[in-house]
Amino acid sequence: MRFHPEDSVILEKANNTIWLVSDQICKGTLSDNLYSFDDFARPAAILSRSINDTIRGLFEFALQAYTTFEHFWEPVYDNAYMTANGAISTDIMYILGDALMAFAANQPTDEERYLWMRGFKRWVERFTSHSPGTAEGIKPDGSGFHHWTAYDNYMYAFKNTSKILYCLTGTSFQIGKENYLRFRDAVYAQIIFGNDARLKPLSMAGRKPNQRDAQYTETSLKHLAVAGGQILGLPTADTILAGEYNRLFNSSAELNYTLEAPLSRSSGYFQFNYANLGVYRKDGWLAGMKGFTKGLWGAELYPTANRYGRYQSY
Repeated sequence: MRFHPEDSVILEKANNTIWLVSDQICKGTLSDNLYSFDDFARPAAILSRSINDTIRGLFEFALQAYTTFEHFWEPVYDNAYMTANGAISTDIMYILGDALMAFAANQPTDEERYLWMRGFKRWVERFTSHSPGTAEGIKPDGSGFHHWTAYDNYMYAFKNTSKILYCLTGTSFQIGKENYLRFRDAVYAQIIFGNDARLKPLSMAGRKPNQRDAQYTETSLKHLAVAGGQILGLPTADTILAGEYNRLFNSSAELNYTLEAPLSRSSGYFQFNYANLGVYRKDGWLAGMKGFTKGLWGAELYPTANRYGRYQSY
């Protein structure tokens, strides 16, 4: 939350809180994990322009401890690099992508803000590129990889990515057209993966069979369509996603587009080779069949957990 710059009491509390948490993280005396660190990182990143230089530096070290600024500053990020070093983790994008954006946008000087935001734009473009082999990220058929296979339950990262692209619209930091189209394919695959109620087949549920919603929401789909319209240079939102939004939800004035996508566009048989998956969609319902290969595993199992998950996954 922003505050008046002359409100010294709140500023002192912000400095003290960010110093204390960051200091303990850097010393290893605070037991925490990535999935809860974001509750601290987001507000701290937003306030980072208002805190003093020493504490900002300490928070940056804490942020690095959780992200290592993974593949952020490396000058080369091609298939050879990703094969040797891995690709951007979908976990990092989901949990801390927006915190990294806030930290970049709240650097103390114009020059530093520009440098960091250029770096952040490049990082998002790297995430929205195709990754090779079993590396993390997006594949040519729209599947999303985590833990070395198509693991759709982890693609909640796509919701945060859509929000980030929406925040970058109309700036010099919005991503390039080709990157957007690759990411749009991945989100459109989410529409195909689920029925019109956004429910995916049980075989795609991984170790969380009670969490079967496709990885987009009404808001995230609208935000991505609006961002896409800007990136593609359209007077409306991206007509592909806006049409699907209008079909699945009520039309929104923000889209400046009222036509519904024909049901025939998302009907028929769709094959996703990277996901070992085939789906048949008709009249709003879906039937899916999933398997595995010698190179891509079918279910995430542990000695003490999800022992029967293999059966729901085939």
